[in-house]
Amino acid sequence: MAADLAALISKFQRYDFDITVHAYQEMLNDDISVEMLVSVIGYDAPQVCEDYMFDERGASCLILGYGLEDLPMHVVVAYHTIKPIVITTYKNPDRNIWEDDLCTRRANRVV
Repeated sequence: MAADLAALISKFQRYDFDITVHAYQEMLNDDISVEMLVSVIGYDAPQVCEDYMFDERGASCLILGYGLEDLPMHVVVAYHTIKPIVITTYKNPDRNIWEDDLCTRRANRVV
């Protein structure tokens, strides 16, 4: 089953999701609030960049959105459970890894 973006948007609009400890730590590091997550996924016309349907930990996807601060943000969300789970998130994806659209990995990325 591929990520159902409309269902994820709806769940985030209702604050019907969980956040892992790791994601919460990343949110603190990047000064990302829960409201920012909701704006990025629930209201900002997000797009699924990568879908990890067959991940051994459960189906998840990488979402790109801009949200309240109008800064690009990546959010990895597990969708194999009743409530989506935010796995990790960060602002300003590394342009050495991502193409200008911030949704396509560079073929010859610099790490």
